[in-house]
Amino acid sequence: SLDKYSMEIHENKYTDYTQDKDITYTAPKMVKIDDTRVMLIWNKKNVKTNKSVLQYTIVDENGTKLSEIKTIEKMKIGDEEPIIYNNKVVWSRYRKGRLILNSIPLE
Repeated sequence: SLDKYSMEIHENKYTDYTQDKDITYTAPKMVKIDDTRVMLIWNKKNVKTNKSVLQYTIVDENGTKLSEIKTIEKMKIGDEEPIIYNNKVVWSRYRKGRLILNSIPLE
């Protein structure tokens, strides 16, 4: 993030990234929860086992992590844009010809 007063760039790291070449991450989706919080959602994949999990965290307007990384197995996010609905982050995706609605409850 860019500090508007000092014009210094601060890099915030949100994933549990290591230099393990067998693990890849998708670009995160950002969902505005309210005026001060954003949920970041991404997929983490082990290319050797082909196992993928969804991970997410919540950050404030300054990019500070407000929650630890949470992991959900058997759930993915693709090109879909998540929305807030009934106090949940919700998105849809197709899998094997079926429409699947995924949701993460807001805390």
